[in-house]
Amino acid sequence: MNTSKSEKRSSLVCPFCGLLCSDVEIKLEDEQLIGDASLPDYCRHAYRLASLKDPSRPATLHGKRCSLDEAIKRAVQYLQSARRPLLVAGSMDVNAARAALKMASQRKAIISHITAAAFLRNLRVMQETGWIAATLNEPANRAELIVFIGRQLFDDYPRLPGRLMRKKRLYRDRPAEIIMLGDWQQADELPAGLRDCQPQIIRLKAEETANFLRRLAMHIKKDEAEEGQDEEAAQLARRLKEAAYSAIVWSSAELPPQFADLHLHSMAHCVRLLNKKTRCALVPVGSKDNNNTFAQVSLWTYGYPGELSFQRGAVDYDPYLFNWRRVLRQNEADLLIWVSPLKPELPPPAKLNTIALTHAGLASDSSLAVQIPTAIPGIDHGGHVHRLDNVVVMPLPTLRQSELPVASALLNQMLSLTAKIQ
Repeated sequence: MNTSKSEKRSSLVCPFCGLLCSDVEIKLEDEQLIGDASLPDYCRHAYRLASLKDPSRPATLHGKRCSLDEAIKRAVQYLQSARRPLLVAGSMDVNAARAALKMASQRKAIISHITAAAFLRNLRVMQETGWIAATLNEPANRAELIVFIGRQLFDDYPRLPGRLMRKKRLYRDRPAEIIMLGDWQQADELPAGLRDCQPQIIRLKAEETANFLRRLAMHIKKDEAEEGQDEEAAQLARRLKEAAYSAIVWSSAELPPQFADLHLHSMAHCVRLLNKKTRCALVPVGSKDNNNTFAQVSLWTYGYPGELSFQRGAVDYDPYLFNWRRVLRQNEADLLIWVSPLKPELPPPAKLNTIALTHAGLASDSSLAVQIPTAIPGIDHGGHVHRLDNVVVMPLPTLRQSELPVASALLNQMLSLTAKIQ
């Protein structure tokens, strides 16, 4: 007798990247999540990882199964004895970010986001020089020309072309013209949604892009491009100046660290020059691992976008000193607390005890002192996440019932128990 259950859910918000697409259709079959065939492989794979064979996945102590109460008790003991804890925030929803910041504050910890370095590059340049940025909807409805820089952004955000190049546009009848800057060797390497647009490709390696953008700014500044000199940059400058509205799209996670600031300053300079006579905007899509959700919650709460220390009893902000990779490398922490309920990310090997609240699809790891699989936001429980353009907070659905603990509730429970022991 076949007792399998099947249910379709549509118009769902997908939590697995910063685009937060709200048109996703999912089929549930006996706790298995099957993404619609129209979704990219990245999206379908994320839902497959969230499909649990064992919905009551046990907690572990150094890889050995234990009850949830035992795991919490051990975690509380580690928290109680730690004098310089490091809390690393991964991909999470708003409530988990609030609970993580609360724990860091009360336990005098350092708190850092997994991908903060890339996110803060954008913020640093914006603070130094200012820039003009757009939401996702603005270029989708208005842009005559869209320039994409790099390749990695299409791996991290596979539905990005569809979000920026709509068939039905509010203020333009024709689709936007597309120019691709990056290490593209052949047109068939382009994402499917871009191949159909027949974009112009300007082949550049990542380390060459910053210099190209500086030359582009020089050509934009000139009244007329000089024929025969640096033809690709001159032609792109001419087309940007002719467009009534253009947009430049990139992911800061892809930028070579040694050239990142120059790259960003050059882009911002190009946009400032263009806006003297026409309209151009930047569209940064560096929200890998939902880092803008954590950054926004941190801004509301403490006035800084993460990378904080509460060691002195008050909040200190330093994006270099309190970056989690540097702290671990310099052995400046005595306990690592890793929180990543939305993506299957394990902490790196470390010479200190680690408490990990992980994505429920991850197998147990014997190197972790305490590992507690947690409910997945947008799958096992509702919540809220910031979209990558920081304009809207999207509500996440609940697709199934789960016995797994919610990360925010776990953090608050641990903190409460630690306070009682004192």
